[in-house]
Amino acid sequence: EFRSIFPIYRTFGILCLYLWTLCLNVVAWNDANINYKALFAFENHYSDVITICKRCAFFTAVLLISILTYMIIRTNIPLFTFLNETIAVDMLPLLCWIVLLCYFFCPFKIFNYNGRIYTMKLFVESVASIFVATDFRHIWFMDQLTSLIGPMRDIEYTFCYYSYYVDSLRVREMVCNNTRGIYLIVGIFPNFCRVLQCIRVIKDKQQLCQQIFNIGKYTFNIVVCTF
Repeated sequence: EFRSIFPIYRTFGILCLYLWTLCLNVVAWNDANINYKALFAFENHYSDVITICKRCAFFTAVLLISILTYMIIRTNIPLFTFLNETIAVDMLPLLCWIVLLCYFFCPFKIFNYNGRIYTMKLFVESVASIFVATDFRHIWFMDQLTSLIGPMRDIEYTFCYYSYYVDSLRVREMVCNNTRGIYLIVGIFPNFCRVLQCIRVIKDKQQLCQQIFNIGKYTFNIVVCTF
């Protein structure tokens, strides 16, 4: 049973780890005097290292509390019998995602509102950059997506798992398998966008040799995802 919900926990854990590595990136950029605020076109919507660490620690704590609660319920400790009667164990991983979605899509000007709006705009701009001029931040963002194909597939699995939650575990395992077409689309989309971005850079900046190498790299990624 844990194997069926492990991907749901796995992707949330990877995203927490990803946030911690972003924090380390900011530390390194500050130490090296790299003006990342200009590279990413930040105005006043950036966070200092301490704020990023607090954000990472909060989501990591949510994940660990959820896993600990899951372990306590599954081991049937007599002292915590009441938990078995009040909490559906399969819903615990979903609580992590509810917290994250409430944070990210909160409509009020709290929880780094400007930064969240910037991230949404950056995603739209990165996809649209294949038709217009491509900046460093667009290439960087799409590179992040190519590195997060596994978690993105797990996110889709999470959506599928809870869409069929009223059905039996066997039905969920049969329906939400990794042979569906959506797995192929999730794997190809970021790499295909990067190929188009490389072609755009060749057109705009005449960087033929470097971009041909990049095109080959992302094309092989598409082949791997396909097979």
